[in-house]
Amino acid sequence: WLPLLALYTGARLSELGQLRPEDVRRTEEGIAYLDLNDDGEKSLKTESSRRRVPLHRHLVDLGFLEYVQEQTKANAPQLFPGLSRSTSGQFGKAWGQWFGRYKDKVIKIEVDGVMKDFHSFRHTFKDAARDAGIPEEIHDAITGHAASSIGRTYGGGAGLARLKEEIDKIDYGVDQERTG
Repeated sequence: WLPLLALYTGARLSELGQLRPEDVRRTEEGIAYLDLNDDGEKSLKTESSRRRVPLHRHLVDLGFLEYVQEQTKANAPQLFPGLSRSTSGQFGKAWGQWFGRYKDKVIKIEVDGVMKDFHSFRHTFKDAARDAGIPEEIHDAITGHAASSIGRTYGGGAGLARLKEEIDKIDYGVDQERTG
C-alpha cells in the first residue's frame, strides 16, 4: 500500500509509515481521508504537514479501506505493523531503502522516465496534480506544502470536499482492478 498511497496522496514515507488505523477516518458525508498528525509519538516535518488528505477513488476501489478494517480488527498499533522505527525515530526508513533495491533489481520501475527513490512518488503526484489542472494552493494543501503568500494563509483553507473533488482528477492512465 505504501507506493500506492504515496502516488495518490503525495505524502512522505515518514508520514505514511507512522499512521495508525484510527488515522484513516470518514467524514459524516462519507469522505474517507488520512489524518496526518503528530499525536502521541508521531512527528511531522513542518507545521503545514498537519493535514487531512482525502483518499483517491482508486485507493478506495482497490480495497484500502478493507485493509484498514483488517488492521483495526487485529488491534494493530500501526497501520503498517511490519515497519520499525529507525534510530532517527522515523517509521519506514529501512522499508524505503529496501524498496529502492527492489525497484532497481526486480520491477525496474520508472515514473516519468526516472525514479531515484521513494520520495519520487511525491514529485510524481505534484506533476500529476498540475497536469490535471488542480490549482497550486489545492495540491499544496494536499501535500502539506506551506502557503507561498500571506493571502493564502488567511481563512481555514480548502475544505475536505473540495480537496476530494480535486484529488480524484488525478489519473495515471492505468486500469486498476482489485485482484483478490
